[in-house]
Amino acid sequence: MASIKYRPDIDGLRALAVLAVTLYHFNLLPSMSGGFVGVDIFYAISGFLITSIIERQLEARTFALRGFYVARIRRLAPSLLATLALVITAGLVLLFPADLISLAKELLAAQTYTANIFYWRTVNYFGLQANSAFLLHTWSLAVEEQFYLLYPLFLVMAFRLPRRAVIALVVTAMMGSFLLNLIFVTWKPEATFYLLPTRAWELLAGATAALLMPRQSLRVPLAQCISIAGISLITVSLFAFRPDFEFPGTYALLPTLGAVLILYAGPSAALTFLSARPAVYVGKISYPLYLVHWPIAVFVERILSGAYTTLWRTASLAFSIALSMLLFHLVEQPVRANVVLFAPKRLVRGYFAGLAATLGVVALIFTTNGLPARFPAEAIRLASYADRREPDHQNCEFRTDHVIGADDFCKIGSSTTMPAWLVFGDSHAWATFKIFDGWLSKHGESGLLMFQHSCTPLQGIYLLHDLGRCHAFNARIAEFVATHRDIKNVVLVSFWRAAVEGGLSQSQDVALSKEKSLGLFDKSFANTVHSFHDMGKNVYIWEPVPGAKMPVPTAMAEMALGRAARKTDFTTDEYFRTYSRFFADLRSNKAEITGTFSPSKALCTAGDCQTVISGNPAYFDNNHVATGAESFWIGVLDNPVH
Repeated sequence: MASIKYRPDIDGLRALAVLAVTLYHFNLLPSMSGGFVGVDIFYAISGFLITSIIERQLEARTFALRGFYVARIRRLAPSLLATLALVITAGLVLLFPADLISLAKELLAAQTYTANIFYWRTVNYFGLQANSAFLLHTWSLAVEEQFYLLYPLFLVMAFRLPRRAVIALVVTAMMGSFLLNLIFVTWKPEATFYLLPTRAWELLAGATAALLMPRQSLRVPLAQCISIAGISLITVSLFAFRPDFEFPGTYALLPTLGAVLILYAGPSAALTFLSARPAVYVGKISYPLYLVHWPIAVFVERILSGAYTTLWRTASLAFSIALSMLLFHLVEQPVRANVVLFAPKRLVRGYFAGLAATLGVVALIFTTNGLPARFPAEAIRLASYADRREPDHQNCEFRTDHVIGADDFCKIGSSTTMPAWLVFGDSHAWATFKIFDGWLSKHGESGLLMFQHSCTPLQGIYLLHDLGRCHAFNARIAEFVATHRDIKNVVLVSFWRAAVEGGLSQSQDVALSKEKSLGLFDKSFANTVHSFHDMGKNVYIWEPVPGAKMPVPTAMAEMALGRAARKTDFTTDEYFRTYSRFFADLRSNKAEITGTFSPSKALCTAGDCQTVISGNPAYFDNNHVATGAESFWIGVLDNPVH
């Protein structure tokens, strides 16, 4: 901000944005369900400031691309490098090889500002999980840096034209990006959320405000009205938005426009709290606070698991603030104030040295397969069960809504008999592939298998924002079964959590209350069982696995290291209390159900539901069965409950 007049209210706005994000991520203010919009506020601020700086320098004929990019390195690199060093150090101490390799990939993406592309491609049902990705938040930094790479070139060329033409070009680019966002937010929601083309409009909205700023301050009454309108839009966004909204879409307009109005109004007496010293200070440390808070949240929750209480979340936030203060005063400020690495060449060399060090650490982790020598062999063996899972089996994952045929399924069981069984369901159908394959082979029978991740195998239900895939999957399965007389037995496989969480709906766009969603589950369960029974099929239900309170391989590996033992098992009472609605539906429809396969009958003994089979983890995470214990699970299938 060296070339424009300092505005303390902008630091106050930064403080509002970072506090919204951190309180949301630490779940310390449940009523603020839209805290994630802090990122959109940051984008508007960034677009406004960068445009203001470049515009003033272009008008003064002092702008140089080299100087701009050096300034970006000076502003962003020191705290990021320090944070990455802290995160990888913690990873070397705490993480087992598979997780350390995953962290190394994240580290590389964060350091090269491609994190948004990396997470877009890897965060999925059985890929990297959003709530356990240590550097997930760096996706927003990647979007910003990609914008910084292209936008100055655009402005330099545009400023050869009259000012009105410059404004028109920026507004046109903004509208184009916003239109792409509207087009793709439903069709490609992940790409729309993570990628620059559908996010650039938020930065360009701030840029537009900078270009339209009057040279003289607005009159106080008008500035106050504009500021109040802006803070009102942000407040509505913070407390009315929910994580299940299609975002950014049209929803992101509110926080973005709110921030733009505050920026355009200037320091207004109506919002003096933004210029107050505490707010300004939090704004100054907002960048390191944003960097450190998320990995702290992930590490602490990983360590404490079920004991991650409000007290611990509060302590984690306090630690995040303290660490960000240290980074600001000991790392960021000395570099920005030219006390350290004051010469541009020295700064650039220092940056590339940090990048080279990052690449070296990543290469070491990759070439040693996660540095397994850090831990005893037994701990490594148990931790490796996190990879004991079925292959993707994409050939039997439901992908389209066309009428499916036998060739669209995976064949399981004997290769010499006609399929008489059809197994379908959510990811638990996928996880039990080898179990049903071995069981049918054992009895000289064969079947077909298909799955759709997250989709409860019930007719007539929708999941929010899945483009109707779950509804289509269940409808196509029902059509197939109805037209194939050789299919005598139908097995519904699921974790059946939708009955507990109330995640079902009658529309992909409208969320139901939990009670209405549970009512829909009851109705759909009965209708599905009756439909298959009415077709003359034998209906079997795979009951929900008991699961665990945390990933079992990691918990067992930590116990092998001598770390404090953590209770992974649910009690039998907890299990049946959790699934009381599901078992009530089983009883209500018992007359039309041929039998159920009951993991709980085999695992829930002596008051606890075991998470270990023959000394090994029963699950590769906290609820999907691990491969390697097929004989145990085949025994479950051999003893259905009638």
